[in-house]
Amino acid sequence: MKKQFIAVIALVGLSVFSLPALSAEFVANQVKTLKDMQITSKVYMKGEKMRMEMKVPGSPMTTIMVVDRETHDSFMLMPQQKMYMAIPAGQQPDEMPGLEDLKKKYKFEQKDLGEETVNGYKCKKTHVKFEDKQKGEMTQWFSEELNFIVKLVATSSEHGEMTVELKDIEKKSVNDDLFQIPPGYKKMPAMGGLKGFGG
Repeated sequence: MKKQFIAVIALVGLSVFSLPALSAEFVANQVKTLKDMQITSKVYMKGEKMRMEMKVPGSPMTTIMVVDRETHDSFMLMPQQKMYMAIPAGQQPDEMPGLEDLKKKYKFEQKDLGEETVNGYKCKKTHVKFEDKQKGEMTQWFSEELNFIVKLVATSSEHGEMTVELKDIEKKSVNDDLFQIPPGYKKMPAMGGLKGFGG
């Protein structure tokens, strides 16, 4: 069961742990494509909080990841087992953080590519090429209206090409209860080694 948790955290790490502050309030489908695998998740955004609901590949299990960037708290829910696991700050996967975080950790060239409309939202398109060739390069489409990345394409020698895109975006009120641990859930022991692909 813990191995399944590690796999899920690695799969959702790119989007969950690169949240900008104070995103708009919206619901969307997130489609993540990596090699021959495609995962569609339901995403709920409200300010600095995010909830992602995902079916585990090759399993009937559904997992839910909740992140609060203000408090640095994050946890994963397993609805079928009525269990949750807290993820300590600093142990989340961060192999592809947002641009501001990248500037603190890596050297890279950044090129602004103008504006494009993606899935109904005007976005600023930016290309990043890392000095470390193993990190590769990425292009992101950032919506100021949502204060969120609508699409991201990352390429590296380690993982190949990965695409993450928000679709069916709907701006609407999101219930605060979605970002809480439901009553009756039991806590699962914490574990180390959650640095993700690039840890």
